[in-house]
Amino acid sequence: MASGNPRQRSGASRIFALIISFALIGGLIYADRVLKDLAVLHKGEADRTVIENILSLTYTENTGIAFSLLSGATKFITILTVLLLGLLLVTMLTGFVRGPLGSAGMIMIIAGGVGNVIDRLRLGYVVDYIRFDFINFPVFNFADILVTVGVVLFAIWLIVTSLKDDEKTRERKIDRAVTKAHQKRELLSEHQRVPVPESAPVNDPANSEIKAGGSRRPDDQDNA
Repeated sequence: MASGNPRQRSGASRIFALIISFALIGGLIYADRVLKDLAVLHKGEADRTVIENILSLTYTENTGIAFSLLSGATKFITILTVLLLGLLLVTMLTGFVRGPLGSAGMIMIIAGGVGNVIDRLRLGYVVDYIRFDFINFPVFNFADILVTVGVVLFAIWLIVTSLKDDEKTRERKIDRAVTKAHQKRELLSEHQRVPVPESAPVNDPANSEIKAGGSRRPDDQDNA
């Protein structure tokens, strides 16, 4: 039985990849909700040490963006985040981002962004609960981690993709140069009525006569 054409297979692969991506986004958002609900459940308790002098859990309400930046600008941050998430979703649906690295970064950014937007819409603030004890650093949450790691992965993907595109551009230029050189050698061979080896220079004086057009062959000059 014949399989579908390449375009159909490519379309099916994209749909399958989108289903997996949205499933992962949903799973990460759910994990973020569970962790935040646990933090709210224990918010009246004392801080809990996870790793002595390194990591602890403490309940904090953040009205800013990730890591408590822009505190108090909840409405502005919510609108901006929703617009950015919409742009990221459109980018994902159009298939602009390809490969595991870029896709993973996109999934993590969207999941983390949605997780914090849910808090802002429901509560007017974001629930944070993770604190580093060895440095003076704002309290954060699982969604913040997703966004941060996602941005790093996405940036790496952009750099790698850019380098690959530059390499492909160089290869195309080399191919065009080789093709032009081959065509010039064919013209020289036709002009001189003898094969021109690949090692022969293509900027032979006779070649300039060909470019000028209307030049006579050496035999014609002898017979003149």
